[in-house]
Amino acid sequence: MPKLNLGSYQNTYTSGWLFLCLSFLLYMAPAILPNMADDAVFIVFVLNFLLSFVYWLSLLLKKRQQEKPRPSIPFACWVHFVLLFTISAFSLNRSIQVFAPFPTWLNIYTFLGAATFIVFPYYEFLSKKLKSLFWVLAGSELVLSFYFFIYLMPLMPLSVLGFWLFGLSLHTFVPVLWLLLFTILFSKQEAGIWKPVVFGAAIPLLILGVYLYKWSSIQHKIKSIDAEAHVRSTTEIPLPIALAQYLPSDRLSEEILLSPYYSQRFFDSWGVDFNGDKKYHNPLALIGNVFFGEVNMDRDVVESILNIRKDQRHKTEERLWSGVSLQTEAVSSRIQVFPAMRLAYHEKTITIRNNKEKDNRDVWFVRSTQQALYTFHLPEGSIVTSLSLWINGKEQFSRLTTRKKADSAFHEIVGVEQRDPAMVHWKEGNQVVVSVFPCTIEENRVFKIGFTTPLKYADKKLWVENVWFEGPDARHAQEVCEILLDGKSQVPTLPSGFSATADGAWERKGDYEPYWKFSLEPEALSHERFVFHKKAYSVSEAYAQEHPVSIKNVYVDLNANWSKTEFDDLRRSLKDFTFYVLSPKLEKISDANADGLFEAYQERLFPIPYFQLIKDVSHSVVVTKAGHRGPILDELKGSAFEEGFAKFLLENKAPIMLVNIGEELAPVYKSLAELRVIKYLPMDAATFKNSLLKQSFVYAQEDANHILLPESNLYLTKTDTTDLIISHQIAPDHLMRLFAYNNIMRQVGTHFFSRAQYENELFREAEEAYVLSPVTSLIVLESEEDYTRMGINKNKDTLGNASILDGGSVPEPHEWALIAMVLVMLVWLKIKDRKIKLNA
Repeated sequence: MPKLNLGSYQNTYTSGWLFLCLSFLLYMAPAILPNMADDAVFIVFVLNFLLSFVYWLSLLLKKRQQEKPRPSIPFACWVHFVLLFTISAFSLNRSIQVFAPFPTWLNIYTFLGAATFIVFPYYEFLSKKLKSLFWVLAGSELVLSFYFFIYLMPLMPLSVLGFWLFGLSLHTFVPVLWLLLFTILFSKQEAGIWKPVVFGAAIPLLILGVYLYKWSSIQHKIKSIDAEAHVRSTTEIPLPIALAQYLPSDRLSEEILLSPYYSQRFFDSWGVDFNGDKKYHNPLALIGNVFFGEVNMDRDVVESILNIRKDQRHKTEERLWSGVSLQTEAVSSRIQVFPAMRLAYHEKTITIRNNKEKDNRDVWFVRSTQQALYTFHLPEGSIVTSLSLWINGKEQFSRLTTRKKADSAFHEIVGVEQRDPAMVHWKEGNQVVVSVFPCTIEENRVFKIGFTTPLKYADKKLWVENVWFEGPDARHAQEVCEILLDGKSQVPTLPSGFSATADGAWERKGDYEPYWKFSLEPEALSHERFVFHKKAYSVSEAYAQEHPVSIKNVYVDLNANWSKTEFDDLRRSLKDFTFYVLSPKLEKISDANADGLFEAYQERLFPIPYFQLIKDVSHSVVVTKAGHRGPILDELKGSAFEEGFAKFLLENKAPIMLVNIGEELAPVYKSLAELRVIKYLPMDAATFKNSLLKQSFVYAQEDANHILLPESNLYLTKTDTTDLIISHQIAPDHLMRLFAYNNIMRQVGTHFFSRAQYENELFREAEEAYVLSPVTSLIVLESEEDYTRMGINKNKDTLGNASILDGGSVPEPHEWALIAMVLVMLVWLKIKDRKIKLNA
């Protein structure tokens, strides 16, 4: 580093570097140690404040020691003092918050401002290009300094009045000091600097202008969509869905939508709201609010938009108590794989800790008793078949009941009585939600949940995918994972970290890993059966057959995922068919309007199933290409769209044929396929065109006794039997569970929006197989008295909670009788044999 000629202040300047390094390290301590206590954080500020004060005092004393006429304190030394005082101000802000935490870009912007001051004393040593860059940066930082000055200006009169309190309030004047430094800096330079300075100042102002334009345009778009939505009648979708479908999806637009809830406003000193969501200090959002006012949208609407676009539904799940201080302490995963059945049973035992130190500086108002909420993301076709909660150190298993009863019991016990329950609900999109209460600082809570999962058959491999979750922070959780293989011995292709154990399993210990999978070689399918209540369940290879069709109309689900080439090629190849856009207007596509319609619907980010507008279902096919974004069926409830769509489902007897030429399927279509409301046909565009020209589609068909598991390429078959030979009943009971779940989904099907009316009708089938479904829930209560009071009876004559150890059926009453007869016969023969020997 070049040496500056500062005369008698050289040593003082050098000591300033040491003070700056020490002050910065102190400032970073709470960031490096996030659980630092409040008192320690304040001590860090005191030390930083003392460093700035001592350095300021040393400058004054140094000047006083000089002989008259005393030389002025060098600009470089004043830079060190201002930066020390700036660090002190930001340290104080942690304890007495005026600014909410900065976003990353603002931290960098502020840091570059400090760097500008530090570099200036070495200005003469810079090259010509670096000098120009320096002035560009200085002009940009001048704008930031002026912003900070404007923001803090209302507090400055109060700061003057309160400066006697150890000078703490004087930190408000840090932006004034920055502006003074810039004034001195600019005054010492030649006139040629002003072009790069103006250019630098123009950059943040231009960015601000773009941001304000975007803010204004989004407000206009919201009003336009709202007005258009109210014009429609039976096709009207909920406003949040319409906004999510047509509002720009770029990051800046979403940031503007969220700004009222996640961006600090003037005189709003809290860095967190009462939902535990942290706020940030975003100058762009603050200025946008000043010029154009808030984006006029309720928080529920904004959250719905993000749920649809980014699947952030976990964050908006209903909760009765906060959970901001909770963290996932440990995860234990056990997976039992049945390769010959192409299924697995996956158990997760989760330990929850209420960490009172977690975010304690921000979330001071949260009670020590909290509610844990987990959303589990399941592989395709998976179901929940067990739940248990540890109460007073003992594992208590769940009971299966209707969703309505479970909701009522949970709200009563958690919301009013504040005692122990755990509950799991079914959700669309291969998700389930678990609630556990209470989670206190006195003890960790532990629950276990089990999943029955069909194995994915792809690339001539069987794939086992992990069940991952959203919930209390699991970044520091430890996990033990064990994999057990049933039947034929083979070595699976496992992720790194797994090792074989002495008992033939595979195990991994370490940090929790949410996303992983492993593969197995396919085995010949087992012919074993599972028998229960005179019904036998087995698996067989699914086989696709050619089915003739008579298609005349093609409804194109146009959206932003389509390319112009795909659209034009489809119409060109199938010119003898009538094409429509599947939309509220149901527009017929012709050569004259095709280009205009394509451009208009490119704004549509995801599809909506306007099937009720299709007049000739038996001679029509819907073709879509959609990504993973979009609403689920439940988010359409309560709208005019739901009324028309529900009526159509009840009146339409045959499933609609839906062809997906993309790689992903929209969430709403996934739900409709699982409910068997649509005949889902995944294929590429070329296969679709050929099939349509041949007027035949190839697919596997289901009926009342055959359930298709497409992800596994399996049929689950149910047959009547009077077979009592127990040795034949050695298939896992998961076959019956999967069959029952899928059969319930088929029965819910067209009644999805009114499914609550059919809870009692469908309950018995779900209870026998003990499966979570749209009409059932699993719940654990503290005592038998609680179950009785809530009307939740003990489940009888059912499979019960699944377990790693379970491999076959629970014997029926007449089977127990047969076993008893055999045992009695054996005992009688033994006694008879002994008597014979004694007589001999």
